[in-house]
Amino acid sequence: MNKNNLIEYSITNDRVVPFAIITFLTLIPTIIYAIFTNNQYVLSIINFTILSLSIFGFLFMTREIVLFDPIVLFSVYYFTIVITGYYDIFTQYKYSPFINETLLRSNLSDLTFYASMYYVIGYLFTLLGYFTFKNACIPLEFKFDNRYHLSDTILYLIIIVFLLIGIFNFIFNINYFGEGNLINYLSNISVRRIEFSESGSTLGYVFAYTAMYFWFFKLLRQNHFWSFPFLIFIIITTLMVASTGRIFNTILYAASFIGIYYFIELGKNGRTSNVKYYTILTIFTFLGIVFYFLRLLSSLAYTENVLSTNDISTTISAFFSALAYFAIDLGNTPSIAVFLNIIDRWGDDIGFLYGQSLFTWMYNILPTSIRPEGYQPSVMIAKAWYDDVQFGGGSLPPTGIGEMYANFGFLGPIIGMFLFGALSAILYNSMVKSRSYWFLAIYIQIAIGFIMLYPKNEFDNLSFWYVLPIILTLYTARIITYFLKSLRRSEKSILSN
Repeated sequence: MNKNNLIEYSITNDRVVPFAIITFLTLIPTIIYAIFTNNQYVLSIINFTILSLSIFGFLFMTREIVLFDPIVLFSVYYFTIVITGYYDIFTQYKYSPFINETLLRSNLSDLTFYASMYYVIGYLFTLLGYFTFKNACIPLEFKFDNRYHLSDTILYLIIIVFLLIGIFNFIFNINYFGEGNLINYLSNISVRRIEFSESGSTLGYVFAYTAMYFWFFKLLRQNHFWSFPFLIFIIITTLMVASTGRIFNTILYAASFIGIYYFIELGKNGRTSNVKYYTILTIFTFLGIVFYFLRLLSSLAYTENVLSTNDISTTISAFFSALAYFAIDLGNTPSIAVFLNIIDRWGDDIGFLYGQSLFTWMYNILPTSIRPEGYQPSVMIAKAWYDDVQFGGGSLPPTGIGEMYANFGFLGPIIGMFLFGALSAILYNSMVKSRSYWFLAIYIQIAIGFIMLYPKNEFDNLSFWYVLPIILTLYTARIITYFLKSLRRSEKSILSN
């Protein structure tokens, strides 16, 4: 990063030759394989190879990667499409319920080729949209001035009260669903969604999460950064998120504080060592994988009772046979199989949306009782094609490219993903230009929780909950501060008279 803290992207010339060699060594075997094989998916294999090189090339050849830049996060997660693509091709969708439980009208290999082509085009146009609107001339700097008039007293009050609300909610849930035992409560996270649909609530958790962002602001404003009590409560509140059974939400919450500090450090010093952040994020990824394994074991224990057997080989066999099925076939990574159905028959069976689904996230703020039903592409897919099939979940995410296709047809991966890249750049520009910790805290959640995951999901995942708790608390604190100041002025006026 240069001296005036400008966020710039440029090609590192000394990496052009190594990347060219890597490309050559990757493409030549792929082309040879294409020539001598009769694999009907060979063109799709070439496309997925080109996609992997495109993603790797952007990350490898970019000078000084900004780790929590939206396009970097998006690119890293987009690579899971490559993994899913190779898996689907070499298993020939044998275990995919989204293929086996439906009747495609077009040839499966042809649909796979179109899908792989759209994924390549969509990624390239996302890059184009992002860098067309990315402003590289904004200095990165964050201010902790008192523009919101937040005194330490008000901050202490918010932090203590909000944490107490969250912790009492957590304790109640442990007692109610885990018989007072935290280990028992965490061991059945796979059925947490079912439990909360019947009784219980996690609304109090939101107060605890919000308190931690305000506590972090207080520490950063005082240049204390990480304190031992703060880290203890980070662990406690992370356990709260983990107990809901949402793996990525858990990683998002913990990583958001790392992302905030990353930009604060970058703004102060003009540069930072990415190596330590690579290490931290690798640890988070490892913990996420472990957590996923534990959740899978919990699911197997609940649905198939495999953990009740004394035969360890039976347990291990059931676990590994279910691993790929739950991780890929059921759509926990971007579901290419669902996208094939969208290409094959969305226009005939459901009809193109012409941008409608890109704004339905605004319904998220409405109570469930008055919110429209079935407006998301994922729900439309489940109802139109899989209404009688049970997959252990609710809606079926179309993947970002799939959503754009569902809106604009074959132009979706071009127009839609260009606009997505542009919106990502505008969000990033606005965060940097604001110089505000609060905008940064909101941006990090959107960047990790929505933009990064968009290769798998849809626009409906853009949630007001990334914004509302912080904004409402912030302005409530301003009102309380204003009221207290007015009260003091009134007291002084009475005493002076």
